[in-house]
Amino acid sequence: MFFRLSLALSVCLGSMPLHVDSMTALRFGDNARSLCFAPPHDWRDPKFDDSGWPSKNSDGGSCLGAVYRRFHFSFGSDAHPATLTAHVRYLHGMALFFNGHEVARRRLDDLSPSAVATDVHGGESESILLPLNFLQNGDNVLAIEAHPRTALHNAFVDVEVESSQVARVVVGPYLQALSETGVTVVFETDLPTRARIDFGEHLEHHVSDDKLRTQHELVLRPLHARTLCRYRVEISAAHADPIALAEASFRTLPPRGHPLRFVVYGDVRTGHDIHQAMVRAIAEEDPDLLLGTGDLVGRGSDLGDWERFFSIATPLLSRFALFPSAGNHEYAMHGHGLPIYLRFFHAFALPSSADGAYYSFDAAGIHFVALDSNVYSSATQLAWIERDLSTANRHHRPIFVFAHEGPSSSGMHGGNRECMHSYVPLLERHHVALFMSGHDHDYERGRIGGLHYLVSGGGGAELRAPTCGTLGLPACPPSVSSFVNEHHYVSIEVLPTLFRICPKRPDGSALVACVDLPIHPWLSP
Repeated sequence: MFFRLSLALSVCLGSMPLHVDSMTALRFGDNARSLCFAPPHDWRDPKFDDSGWPSKNSDGGSCLGAVYRRFHFSFGSDAHPATLTAHVRYLHGMALFFNGHEVARRRLDDLSPSAVATDVHGGESESILLPLNFLQNGDNVLAIEAHPRTALHNAFVDVEVESSQVARVVVGPYLQALSETGVTVVFETDLPTRARIDFGEHLEHHVSDDKLRTQHELVLRPLHARTLCRYRVEISAAHADPIALAEASFRTLPPRGHPLRFVVYGDVRTGHDIHQAMVRAIAEEDPDLLLGTGDLVGRGSDLGDWERFFSIATPLLSRFALFPSAGNHEYAMHGHGLPIYLRFFHAFALPSSADGAYYSFDAAGIHFVALDSNVYSSATQLAWIERDLSTANRHHRPIFVFAHEGPSSSGMHGGNRECMHSYVPLLERHHVALFMSGHDHDYERGRIGGLHYLVSGGGGAELRAPTCGTLGLPACPPSVSSFVNEHHYVSIEVLPTLFRICPKRPDGSALVACVDLPIHPWLSP
């Protein structure tokens, strides 16, 4: 379920932050020897004489066509780092050579001067672990070439290099598969490590994995419903002492019949400042769980986008479990050698099917269904949800459905026709309480026949001009009860006979007044 990232993350989850000894050998913007167009054949050799190449910083490090840059940094004979990481910004394809050895290649099928990238890469840096066996005493060279997506367009590359004296957690920890009786803690380390988690009210229990690995998934159980649980993660590399992360805590799900509060948000993409504010506000809400309406990142094929998402979201996701739906940006065209399945499907411990990212789960006697709007036309998904909802109805449970694209929207994209035609009648027949979606970057609430719907795509992506309901535009359709073109998240509380919807701005203030909607009379949580 994992994808390989090397995100340098030092996160404070509680009162004891993790401290690691690190050193920056190169910084973004440092000068490098740079050349446009075709370089000499031996330009990647660390002994190549690049003194005749212009020395430029990142502002001067772009070219119309391919750009070639040599970055120099030094290590003394007494330096023995545990890890060496390059954080690379580039447009749009890249190949990285460390002291003459190819270490990484992204979106490039060949390295001829006229080659173009096979896909577009976003603006976030991507972290790459450099093999220590290539490290030299004294001068070291990173030779990096970048190619544009289209011939004679700008190519760009810049890099930062840091070393660490210890193994580090580079993704997470974050919570998955939360239930009344347990949770899965997920994290990744830059070096193969053993892992141990102490947990419980007084950290009296523990679970461990003695195998050296970088991808960790430890299950904490058995626990009791609606119980606050502390946990502390420790890692240890080969022949090294354990390193303790700061403590975090979470609460197991309440049992059936108890109120349940959850937060809905989506379409974060590249709105990092807004996302950061929302992380703080949502944590203050202290929900039981989180639902994502898709497009967590700008491009699902960019490792750098996922790095940035987790670096911002970890303080939230280490305490509250996120159940996401897949957006169209998670399904972005993948780069060379970086299949989609290493991203969304493997980042989250979800019971996804082979046909798409649809699944269901229960919380406090309430049934939740995540649909994959990228495969609405799939007969397999449609047959699956028919069976799933039929089973849920037999147990008289309220049902909430969420996906990235919904059946109705007054925003730029509008509603999804396949969802409206094939799914809405089914959801009405099974008395679904609410359909939650994103895709349009606004807040909207309304009703289609007997189905209440909500659009929440205000998690950070750019706002778009509204199509109705404001001065100079026509009124929104009668089916729309509320429409606001602002960034936001939505807090929802489910009570025995109703559920309360409270949209809020990224600072936690009310976007519009809360509204109570009924649960079908023969259903109860």
